[in-house]
Amino acid sequence: MGSTIHRFVFRTPKRRCIIFEGHFFEAEQLAVVKFYDKAHSLSANRFSLMNHSHEAAQIIRTAVEIVLRLYADNPFLSFAFMGASDTSSNFETRRFRIYRAMLYRLFTEQAFQHLQNPQNSLYIMLHRVYCESNKDAQANIFKILASIYPEEGESDE
Repeated sequence: MGSTIHRFVFRTPKRRCIIFEGHFFEAEQLAVVKFYDKAHSLSANRFSLMNHSHEAAQIIRTAVEIVLRLYADNPFLSFAFMGASDTSSNFETRRFRIYRAMLYRLFTEQAFQHLQNPQNSLYIMLHRVYCESNKDAQANIFKILASIYPEEGESDE
């Protein structure tokens, strides 16, 4: 279940440097999307730390723009987004709520099956054509996600 990591760097209007990581699992056409502030790059909790700069929606919007470009380059990709838990709660984080709102509007139900696991702030978009044409794809994608996020368990539609 090897992956390739592609990194993209961008600056926010308040000049924070954000690092976007796309973990690509080519065997199953899956991209797991993560991002963090460069100031936290040495922390083991870099995906969970927040700066309270009130730029979350803008940062996530930029991450979604990168996803749109990735999707344009490979129209069979499925995506997984983890709204990493913050220090206050592990249930339906702010990142998860923003991902859910943006992704549902930008990616249609005809093209993607939208699955949610709010308890773990995991949002999954399974590419319908790819998963229907490859009978083991969905099960393999969930195996990959379970290996990355062992607490992920079953997702709810």
